[in-house]
Amino acid sequence: MSKVEYMIQKHARVGWRRGTILAYFGIGMIAFTGFVSLGIDLGHVRLVKNELQCAADAAARYAAAGLATSVAQAKTNAVSAAAECFADGSSVVVSSTNDVAFGTWSGGTFTVLTGAAQSTANAVQVTCHRTAAGGNGVSLTFAAILGMSTADVTVTSIAKYTPPSPAGLIGLNGISVHDNFFLGSYSSGTTTTPTQGTSSSNGLIESNGVIGGHSGDNVHGAVTLGPSGSINTITYTGTKTIQGTAITGPTVTMQNVTNPSGYSDGVTPNLANNTTQAWPGGTYYFTSFTLNDGDTITFTGPATIYLNGSASIHDNDSITAYNGIPSNLVVYQASGNTFVAHDHFNYTGELIAPGSDYTVHDNGNTYGSIFAQSATIHDGDNFFCDSAISGGAAGITTVK
Repeated sequence: MSKVEYMIQKHARVGWRRGTILAYFGIGMIAFTGFVSLGIDLGHVRLVKNELQCAADAAARYAAAGLATSVAQAKTNAVSAAAECFADGSSVVVSSTNDVAFGTWSGGTFTVLTGAAQSTANAVQVTCHRTAAGGNGVSLTFAAILGMSTADVTVTSIAKYTPPSPAGLIGLNGISVHDNFFLGSYSSGTTTTPTQGTSSSNGLIESNGVIGGHSGDNVHGAVTLGPSGSINTITYTGTKTIQGTAITGPTVTMQNVTNPSGYSDGVTPNLANNTTQAWPGGTYYFTSFTLNDGDTITFTGPATIYLNGSASIHDNDSITAYNGIPSNLVVYQASGNTFVAHDHFNYTGELIAPGSDYTVHDNGNTYGSIFAQSATIHDGDNFFCDSAISGGAAGITTVK
């Protein structure tokens, strides 16, 4: 082979290699551009999904709030809340018929209810979607080259409604009343000294268990029961409601606060017999609460007591909220304890102790509200529910 022929072949081989590299480079650039383009489409789809999720969450929470009024209101709320949200540049549309489901949320499971049973729902599921079948799939720019012009996106959200804690006599596991028990109602905005004769019939007694009494026991008001609850040997004037789900109590969290000046933090107040004290308004924390015979406690302002232990109240004792208004004194008691009051105990205030047992003995008067795990009330006691107490705030929780 001549030198000239050798040089020609050498340059041909180099050119071939360069051409091959350019071909590979071109193919690689096309693939790279495709991946980048698909990434842009994927990012767009994820953005729309996040926007739809926000809309579903808002719609579910607002729908759950509507359960306080009716199923119809919950549907209206879901549609209006979704419409105020935007996904992919347009308002989110929710069908009250197809996209809103009512049910119960318990133990991490949503059970759908239909028909009249929807009125017992405590949770709402809302579905938001953009689909090709619905004519509003998420448009794709670069994937359309591969024959995929839209993508379907569907999201759901479930929100649970917890009704406000009722104001009345509530014993979650059961209520036992003895002879000549009387329950009525009044408004502390009108009077602070109701009697059986002046009270009205808007009282409330509630339990998931048995509300049992004796001859001569009277409830001037309504009865609310859980699915397995019952009321025996008690005359009541109002309606009896059996809920589809169990009555639940509010969550009580202890707060170890600094007591007002002159009252040691966490130390049990243990008054000598026949002691009268006026406590300042404010927030208190005690690890137990004991009163001896004939003690009287009043308050010079609204007060809250966190009781991280049991209460033992002896005969002829009295605890009265500021100005005789029950909502001016709220006692929160930690679970696993007892609140026991003996004869002739007069209490004006609220006791919120859904994990503790409440017992009051003979001939006492309660003005306000008691929410306990169980309640035992002995002979001749009067219980006046203050209708001015609204109960604890309703709760809306996104659960899924």
